[in-house]
Amino acid sequence: MEDNKITLLDEDGVERVFELVISFDIEDKTYVLLAESEESEDVFPFVIREDENGEETLYPVESEEEFALIEQTYEQLMEEDDDDDEECGCGCGCGGDHQE
Repeated sequence: MEDNKITLLDEDGVERVFELVISFDIEDKTYVLLAESEESEDVFPFVIREDENGEETLYPVESEEEFALIEQTYEQLMEEDDDDDEECGCGCGCGGDHQE
């Protein structure tokens, strides 16, 4: 993966370049979210599994239950990231509301 870019073949055999938005683990599976560009609001979820040759391959997520789990986990990760951004930086945990 060069510069977080991944090239995939679509169902018509056409190469499409995606950018890695994030990857994370849920239980024993690794998921990646890909977008066609940084500006794109469309994000495509994939799960990493070994193919018949033992190589890691991306497979689209098709189950509604699995998609909901991915969405929930992503939202939690983004909330945690937002919470970290609110820290003042001194490690006191004040949430940016530093009291001296």
